[in-house]
Amino acid sequence: MRLPDGFLGTDADLLMDVIIIALPVVLGVMVWAIRRARAKAWTTHRNTQLTLAALLLVVVTALEIDIHYMVGDVMELAAASRFDPSVLQLILNVHLVFSTTTAIVWVGLIGWSLIRFDNPPRPSASSASHRLWGRIAAVDMALTAVTGLGFYVACFVLTG
Repeated sequence: MRLPDGFLGTDADLLMDVIIIALPVVLGVMVWAIRRARAKAWTTHRNTQLTLAALLLVVVTALEIDIHYMVGDVMELAAASRFDPSVLQLILNVHLVFSTTTAIVWVGLIGWSLIRFDNPPRPSASSASHRLWGRIAAVDMALTAVTGLGFYVACFVLTG
């Protein structure tokens, strides 16, 4: 069983196309949530980040199921790519480094923050560490998005 073909005119399936379109939206919402924290709307910041994390957990789980159980091998879908499979694998490996570290940092930061901050949230002795790790998580998420887009383009856009 496979998902339907995507809507962007490539060999990618529907879920991959949806994710590629959603990436800039996720990054935009993350930036907005960070700005909410700077504007001292800490509850909005927390709730937005928790919502993003939950949505991303569902989407990433669906993508993993799609790639590993429905597609079988993303490289099969990328057969029309101009790039050698070893180059595609390298791009994928770089993406996986960022996506894995993003997941680890974000889950850790969320768990740590839920323990360290009051409800409703307000500044505390943990705020400086939270800001540092939040910046690291945001940069890591941006790099995950950029490398994911790069992999998508190399596999499904630059063909022939």
